[in-house]
Amino acid sequence: MGAAAQNWPEVRPEARPGSRWWWLGSAVDKDNLNYNLKEYGKAGLGSLEVTPIYGVKGNKSHNIRFLSPEWMEMFRYTQEVGKTNGIDIDMNTGTGWPFGGPEVSLSQAAAKAIFECYEVKGGESVKLEIDIRDTKEEKQRDVAYLDCLMAYGADGKVVNLTRKVKDGYLQWDAPTGDWKLVALFVGRTFQKVKRAAPGGEGFRFFFQHHFQPVFLLGREQLLGAAINPVEHLLGAIQPGRAGGVLLLQSLQQEPGRQRTGLHQDLPGLLLGRLLTSGRHRPSPPSAVF
Repeated sequence: MGAAAQNWPEVRPEARPGSRWWWLGSAVDKDNLNYNLKEYGKAGLGSLEVTPIYGVKGNKSHNIRFLSPEWMEMFRYTQEVGKTNGIDIDMNTGTGWPFGGPEVSLSQAAAKAIFECYEVKGGESVKLEIDIRDTKEEKQRDVAYLDCLMAYGADGKVVNLTRKVKDGYLQWDAPTGDWKLVALFVGRTFQKVKRAAPGGEGFRFFFQHHFQPVFLLGREQLLGAAINPVEHLLGAIQPGRAGGVLLLQSLQQEPGRQRTGLHQDLPGLLLGRLLTSGRHRPSPPSAVF
C-alpha cells in the first residue's frame, strides 16, 4: 500500500503547460499543422489556444478567411491531430482584439458615455432642447440616444426628467430655484477590431448583458463542440479592455430596475468623485458646468 501511494499520478493535458497559438492570416495547412502539433507534443505542451490574427506581408495568397468552410476544416483537423498528441485545443472568442467582427452591427458596437450639461431657472415652465452640442462629438448625433436626464437643485434635491423629454425637447414646470441638468447620451466609439485576421474585420463588440449571448452563441454554433461552452467563453473577457463600457453599463437603465446611486450625483461623477452611498446627494459644483 505504501509503495502504491508513492506512484506518480498520470500526467494529463491540463497538468502540462499551455500556450497561445497565433495563426498569422490563418495561413495554415495540414502538413505543417501535423508537424507542429507533433513537435509541441514532444515538447510537453498540454494545450494550445488558437488565436487568428493579421497575415504576414507577402503571404496574402495563403491566408484563409476566418470561419470559412476551409478555415473550419483546418480547425477540425487541428483538434483531431492535437488529441492524438495529447494536446487540448482551445479557441479564442475572436480574432485580434478587442472582440468583434463583421457580424457586429453599429447598434451592437462598443459604446461610450457622452454628457451634456445645462442650467435652468426654476419657477416657470421650461422648454429646452436636449441634444449633443459638443462639436467634437458631431458624428454622434446620428447614432447616439438619450439614456437619462437628471436635474440637481441648489438645495440638494434630485429629479429624474428622462420621461419629460419628447422629440428631443424637455417640457418641465421647474420648481423654484436654480437647477443644474445633466444629460447622459449613449454614443458609439466606432472602434474596430485591431490586428484582425482575414475575415474577422469589423466593429468592436459592446459586451452588454443582452448582446453577449447573441455574439457568443453565434460563434459557438459556428464552431460547434470544438470550443468550450459559452460560460467559459465569457470568462475569457478581460474587464480591463472594456474601458468605460463597464461604467456605462452601470449607468444605463434596464426595464424593471431602479437607477443606481451614480445617477444621484452625475456632476460629481464627471469630476471623478467616487460616491460611497446612493443617498449621498451633494449640491452639484458649478465648475462642472
